[in-house]
Amino acid sequence: MVIFNSVTSILAIIVGLRWGAIGVAATYALSGIVIRKPVLLWWAGRKGPVRTQDIYRAILPALVASGVVAISIFLLRRLTELNGPVLGLLLSFMLAVLLALATYFALPAGRRALEDARRLLPHLSRKKT
Repeated sequence: MVIFNSVTSILAIIVGLRWGAIGVAATYALSGIVIRKPVLLWWAGRKGPVRTQDIYRAILPALVASGVVAISIFLLRRLTELNGPVLGLLLSFMLAVLLALATYFALPAGRRALEDARRLLPHLSRKKT
């Protein structure tokens, strides 16, 4: 698996060199999303009690929320003229938090994930003795 990740990463960097630093970053990121991560998830779920389908089902709310937030912030930046980067960051952050929470509440799997997180928080804050 390490060799596969190394080879695909190097190939992505070589392909992206044609377009400079932005091209390298874009091809590396795309190869991670489109090639490396799916193969890694398949590899992790091919044997044992946790199947690849289970992994995808668990990350689905986060994927949907990420897409909603990314599209919304893209539209915010394109459709508005914000005065200064601090205001833009603050507004983007607030929009991201609200939309991510709304997306999680809208999906049954998202509500289950929020409930799991709520139950886990008290255990994380306890001091170990």
